Amino acid sequence: MSEHLSEKRIIIGNKTLSWHSGVISDGENQSKLEPLPLAFLQYLVQNPGQVIDKEQLLLAVWQNRHVSEDAIRRVVKKIRDALGDDAKAPSFIKTIPLKGYMLIAPVSDEVLPVDKNPPTTGKFSGIWMVAVGGFLVVSVLMVGLAGYFYSSNVDVSLPVITPLTHLSGAERNGDYHPGLKTLLFSYQPSVGEPWALYQKQMATGEVRRLSGGLSGLSGMSGISGERSSITFARFSPDGRQIVYASESNLGMFSYLGDYSAQGLANITELTGPASNKRLLSWAADGQALYYKGFTAGIGIHHHSGTAIYRYDLVDQSWQQITFPYDKGTGDYYAEASPDGRYLAVLRNTADRRYSLLLLDLIEKQIKSEKSLPFFASKLLWLNNTPPRLAISSYKGDLYGFNANSDKLTRRLGSKPGLNDIFYGCGKPSSCFYMRQHQMNYADIIEISNPFSTQPLGSEQSSFAAHFESDRADFMPVYNATGDSIYFVSKGADKALLMRHRQGKLPQPLLSYDAHHVLTQLRIQPGEHFVTGKLEGRLFVFDIKLKILSFITSQSEEVAMPAWSKSGESIYFSRFEQGDYILYQYMLASGKTMMIEKGLRGRYVLPDGRVFVLDALHDLYQQNQAGERRLVVNLPLIRQNSWQIQGDYLYFSAHQHQDITLYRRHLMTGVTVQKRLFKNSWSAEFSLHPQGHKLVISVPLSDHSDLVKVQFSDEL
Repeated sequence: MSEHLSEKRIIIGNKTLSWHSGVISDGENQSKLEPLPLAFLQYLVQNPGQVIDKEQLLLAVWQNRHVSEDAIRRVVKKIRDALGDDAKAPSFIKTIPLKGYMLIAPVSDEVLPVDKNPPTTGKFSGIWMVAVGGFLVVSVLMVGLAGYFYSSNVDVSLPVITPLTHLSGAERNGDYHPGLKTLLFSYQPSVGEPWALYQKQMATGEVRRLSGGLSGLSGMSGISGERSSITFARFSPDGRQIVYASESNLGMFSYLGDYSAQGLANITELTGPASNKRLLSWAADGQALYYKGFTAGIGIHHHSGTAIYRYDLVDQSWQQITFPYDKGTGDYYAEASPDGRYLAVLRNTADRRYSLLLLDLIEKQIKSEKSLPFFASKLLWLNNTPPRLAISSYKGDLYGFNANSDKLTRRLGSKPGLNDIFYGCGKPSSCFYMRQHQMNYADIIEISNPFSTQPLGSEQSSFAAHFESDRADFMPVYNATGDSIYFVSKGADKALLMRHRQGKLPQPLLSYDAHHVLTQLRIQPGEHFVTGKLEGRLFVFDIKLKILSFITSQSEEVAMPAWSKSGESIYFSRFEQGDYILYQYMLASGKTMMIEKGLRGRYVLPDGRVFVLDALHDLYQQNQAGERRLVVNLPLIRQNSWQIQGDYLYFSAHQHQDITLYRRHLMTGVTVQKRLFKNSWSAEFSLHPQGHKLVISVPLSDHSDLVKVQFSDEL
């Protein structure tokens, strides 16, 4: 940021708060907050209109220290006194009995010269909370684009960010060897192109491509002469070798080569597609590698997930290290401590629930197991004794963890766009090498149905429309008539639920924290409500009144919301005691009733046909007598990865680097396929009600760089 910290102003109701000094002013009177109440208020400002419970406060404000209820109330009283707020008739902070606290005042972010008086009103016309059907509801009145919640991370110790790379495309998956003073990374010049392996000599600034002309690195190993992508590479601990992953339409391979500044030599293939394993990291002694790989599930409703494996380079043998038994996807990342004693493992235990496991490889026991309040994507060892780590997420979270104290500390100042930690520089708990990308990494496009012969107007190409913005736009969904598209738009400061009506500008409907994830969006047939999942909670949003209500809590694992034909109820599933159970939520009464065990979803089409999805991803068509006929086992289970139109089922799936769209005839089973995108991650789509076109999120080159991030204090 270019602004001086002393110029940073936050407008809360009719008060102005300076983050730098902690001074609250209304133009006439001033009061000053101490550091602890200031941190408390800061967290409320970052999450306006949301109920913040004790657990969140202990983690974010008190860094997991044990604090009594009275101590929390004393801090709240200090904030209220500084704001001139009344606990019995609050204008700023509302106490939600037995739940927590909510910031109910309008909030806006202003950067003003020091000698100017800040405005006394915010950008919001109003925000309040009401109870509907027994659920807590946040209501927001928004005025055009000015009505967004303020949700950016503001910290008195904002980091200094210095570029390490600055190529014209995207850089990712960085690694750094301090002895060699060399940076290793994958580079993509433009979207759709394969990723190549590059190095940068930090002493001279020289950047070179390592993958040019070497077998296994840029060979024509894909179908139709398509090149492989080098998606991941790591230095051995001594810097003498590099292990890397190469991916093409033939599958995922991993290779090992001897490294010098001039390139790689003696390249050996370690694994191929048959191993079904993905490269993660080196063992501390340089004699083995860690991979993640699928392991068979136990029980009919326990899906196969991923576990951590160790590959011994000397005797070329495999050893399974972890054995997850959860309803989540399993273990997906592992990194050994520098002394080789501990292995840190990231685990998905359920939908939007994650944990960190610290395994003592010598004592053969779990040193620590810590629940994480975010989707951690990478971790970095800070030291061995006591075991300490830094953990980052793709959404911009950055935390520190001390295994001895079992303390998880959030680093404020990091934000979406800053992620993938991979090296500790200087003081390793305050200086990091990371990846920084612009948030405009996806746009929404409308294209012809690749299986349709119906033209889009007078256009000869398959391209219909491109909805541009400077943010990441994804998860588009048509309404019932096809004249509007709903989608999610995310930036570094906030995320938005948007509606784009034909011939009109996009309209923001709902704003929420950019760190949070909204999925499984569904539009009511009458278009009065939308439903979906926000941070794992099933919600209903009233489009006209701008009222958001949650149907389920974060303690429940729910999936696959779908509207009934009338739009008066929502079908969804909940995982209970090892099985999925289908429920129906009645919109008018707010009541929920159980329908059937063993089902993940129920879908009623506008023409009355009924389809159900079971726990094993098998899709059935159900007749009026309740009899079911198997249609297909779906390869990818996401809310917006399959759709039925007329006599056909459309579904998408990953084929290594590419996204393929399939069309299957419901009666004959005849299936055809078309590739939608090369080197893509986006598999969600929405088919127009008339079936002649579809809308999809297309990845863009995110112009990412590897950066040095220096904080003023230690994590």
